[in-house]
Amino acid sequence: MDRYSILAVFVAITAVSTAFHTGPSLSSHTCAIRQQQRSLTLSPLNNGVPVIDDPKLLVEQVAGLSVFIGSGYVLESREGVEEEEEEVTEGGEVDIYRDTPLRYMGYMNEVGEAFRPVIPVTGVYLGYVVAIVYVFADAISKARKAPKISEPLFKAAGMTKSPSSCSIPALVDVLSFQLLASVIIPGFTINRWVAFCELVIEKMEFAVEGSAAYDFPFNDLIVEWGATAGGLLLIPLIIKPIDFLVEQFLDRTLRTVLDSTFPVCSWTPSGEQKEN
Repeated sequence: MDRYSILAVFVAITAVSTAFHTGPSLSSHTCAIRQQQRSLTLSPLNNGVPVIDDPKLLVEQVAGLSVFIGSGYVLESREGVEEEEEEVTEGGEVDIYRDTPLRYMGYMNEVGEAFRPVIPVTGVYLGYVVAIVYVFADAISKARKAPKISEPLFKAAGMTKSPSSCSIPALVDVLSFQLLASVIIPGFTINRWVAFCELVIEKMEFAVEGSAAYDFPFNDLIVEWGATAGGLLLIPLIIKPIDFLVEQFLDRTLRTVLDSTFPVCSWTPSGEQKEN
């Protein structure tokens, strides 16, 4: 099954679950309390303030994210974007933020969100700290290399001033790309998907209320770990479309400003910093 088929399943699950959600409610008062308790741990950035997920809003958010991710796949395929083999950077230098396992630190916020139902919220925040530290380290690294990369362009243009100012657009570009494509958008996507998976599993559980299965002692574990598994499975599917959409957005907004303000500068394209 290719990634498009998997994405189709993702969208189909969303559609079917939306219809299921809008049907008659089967949850009892006890089930509602349990659902509220779980939603307290899944609500993003509640800062200790009890926030209960509205199931209708949650379904709408997941449906919107499905359309967003799906459009990324469609547009990427139309652009003819091809998978590229990893290569060392110019001059044979290895970019540790792209060519080594260190790059996986950029996914720790998504992993933390996937495990949100089964770990303390401190662990989720720690995942964001690791990812953000990775993002800033990568951005600083690219900013430090930008003057050296731009030096031949300055000489070719007959410019005598130092290319040190090229660190600015490099830093801004990489930070903008990484924060959007590596932290904010995927973190929110996994958070909502995990909450949605819990809602769907709970609905299935509540539907058999009164049966022997309903009193199964590991029901909570099934709901929580089932949602975590759903979150982990989604992570590799959202990386490429989100990267592509963020690249397209920055190409048409921020990068046009950077290119006009720093026309001679050059730096490593930010979209290559975090790959599958």
